[in-house]
Amino acid sequence: MMNAVISIESGCAAVLNLARKIETVDGTKEIFAPFGTSAVFQQARLSLSHAACPIPTAILKAIESACGFSIPSNVEISVKRLA
Repeated sequence: MMNAVISIESGCAAVLNLARKIETVDGTKEIFAPFGTSAVFQQARLSLSHAACPIPTAILKAIESACGFSIPSNVEISVKRLA
């Protein structure tokens, strides 16, 4: 078991609620769980109401890096309106 401690600062009450539910997780189980079945996504489903919220994925990327499963790197989502 490789525990990851989650600490989130946010102005969003729903995200803070999620953070309280996943304060410590098993990083190995989280990263290698089938897509959408990790504890992070299960708790996000109960805490967040916006389907496009990028926070659960950001949490998993942080866990992945913290546990040494990937090197730290920024991830960016960019949306552009086409003319």
